Amino acid sequence: MDEKEFWRIIDLADWGREGDDEAVTEGMVQHLASLSDKEIFAFDDALAEHLHALDRRDIAEAAFGDAEYFSPDEFVDWRCVCVVNGEGLYRDVLAGRRLPSSDLCFESILYVPMRAWARKHGAEAENYPHQSETDYFTYGNAEGWAPAAGDDGSDSAAEKQASFEEKVRSMDWEGFLRLALVQGEGGNFSHIEPKDAQMVFAMQGERTYSYLTLLLGPVYWAYRRCYLPALVLLAVYVGLLAGFLLAGVNPRMFRFLPGAIAGAYFYRAYRWQADAVMRKMATAGVDDPAEQETYMRERGGTSPLAATGMFALYVGASVAALAPLWLPALGAGAF
Repeated sequence: MDEKEFWRIIDLADWGREGDDEAVTEGMVQHLASLSDKEIFAFDDALAEHLHALDRRDIAEAAFGDAEYFSPDEFVDWRCVCVVNGEGLYRDVLAGRRLPSSDLCFESILYVPMRAWARKHGAEAENYPHQSETDYFTYGNAEGWAPAAGDDGSDSAAEKQASFEEKVRSMDWEGFLRLALVQGEGGNFSHIEPKDAQMVFAMQGERTYSYLTLLLGPVYWAYRRCYLPALVLLAVYVGLLAGFLLAGVNPRMFRFLPGAIAGAYFYRAYRWQADAVMRKMATAGVDDPAEQETYMRERGGTSPLAATGMFALYVGASVAALAPLWLPALGAGAF
């Protein structure tokens, strides 16, 4: 498909319906559905080629900065924005003249060819028979990610990103179910935040320390909906506090000790929580993958309410444990 025809189809986007991405691209779908399969596939190939051309280090860094981790999936969806908004923006991004906000995405355009083919044949979009040979995924454009002239060849940021993406792709289904638990109901597998994936890697054995546990202790565990481990950790905190008092040791000297130790065990506790949910799921007979994902998401994510409740419980239990200090003072009329 030549450039002129490709951009003519892209310009069928109806921005008067902005906010509903499928509605915006409906004109493209209708037009492509009236064409032959060969022309639909040609549009698909042209779309992949234009996204591939934008898959460059300089563009990614200009849009997302030099963060240690940026989401390869988000970079794909952002490049879709650059294409769906027409040839003018596309050429400007290639030339470095302007960039859309990094918060924007338009994944829906990726599915326009398969929606058109499905409508033309009265078939399911999942049965779409064409796969473009051009790799539009992030890092698919090897030339675009090659070290610049004069570079010493060390490409640590890109290498870390490539390694991260490969690790995500190599996860088994249990790994993705743990990821669903981490993401909760608001997440999906199409947009995987590096921090969420890193939590799964840590649950699966990668050495990682939980500094939030050091700072927040059982409150953070409750926030992550690890309720039973959080209660156990609370008992340890309060038990140590009471033990120090009985031993005549000022507990303030050791207030961070339980959290410092527990920080090394958070991801084991989180893994235990995930596996416990999966066992309950198996017992309930949930075996459809989509239903399994939903089951995990409904029981995962975070809970500010649980964190608040744990904080109140922590304060109450600590006050009770400190009774040997404040009761005598209260009896002496010091308060």
